[in-house]
Amino acid sequence: MSGGVQNSADESRDAGGEPISSLDRAKSTGRRRARAIRARHGTADPYRIAEAEGVRIAEDAWDGLDAVRLLGTYANGVITLYDAQIGRVAADADFDHTALRTAVCAHELAHYELETRAPDWKDRDRRRPLARITGWLGIGRPSRPSHRRLEEHAAHAFTAALLPDATASLIERLE
Repeated sequence: MSGGVQNSADESRDAGGEPISSLDRAKSTGRRRARAIRARHGTADPYRIAEAEGVRIAEDAWDGLDAVRLLGTYANGVITLYDAQIGRVAADADFDHTALRTAVCAHELAHYELETRAPDWKDRDRRRPLARITGWLGIGRPSRPSHRRLEEHAAHAFTAALLPDATASLIERLE
């Protein structure tokens, strides 16, 4: 066990012992991590959790490119929120800017959590640099989702579990 998070082989089977897909495992990991971090800090507020974890939150006015919508990033202990992009997406979806910004912060907090407490799919490949690179790129085993895709699914599930009311409202508006 690491940081209250279990990384075991039994995560690849459901309660009935049936195998589950990599994407379902990633989503389960995200939900489990959200519950653990909320319990660890006694709050679901991603800003307060980030502060308690020592993660800095930066704002950037970058307005993106015509074809690219990037709302936030996480790298090296810093969550960067692209407010112009968040504002544009919120306006296009007729969604509250603050609620979307909070959801983006939670999503990027999930990337921090997955980086600092690596799930089993990342842990295995730390021992094999080539496998880590090909897994991230999604090449080599076409039947398996890329690590990037698994991490994004885990981050989405983390956000939905940490902020169920805000994300439910967002999903309803985007459908």
